Amino acid sequence: MVEDALETRDAMLELLTAEGYQASAAANGFEALSLLEKGERPSLILLDLFMPVMDGWEFCRQLAARPALSEIPIAIVSATGQDRPLPERKSDAGHFRKPIDLVSLLNTIRRHCN
Repeated sequence: MVEDALETRDAMLELLTAEGYQASAAANGFEALSLLEKGERPSLILLDLFMPVMDGWEFCRQLAARPALSEIPIAIVSATGQDRPLPERKSDAGHFRKPIDLVSLLNTIRRHCN
């Protein structure tokens, strides 16, 4: 989970853990990229778009430039629509607007993580 809002990040981690998933979180794209470069390989990335330090658009560009990371599916979880296009990806997992439809989001997570 890449999300700058601490309450949202904590709530999502709690939900994912309660659903039986192992999950980790980063407050921005830079932190998430650092975790990935250290070897963490999630089945799915839940990504906010509007964050300080490195936003979701730049995170996607950075991921696309790294062959070992570029195939990790990303689900956008953001309060607004995709005002700017994201880099083309073969492994997009959807776009979920906040407030999140948890049933739809959990169905997407199950498809990618089970």
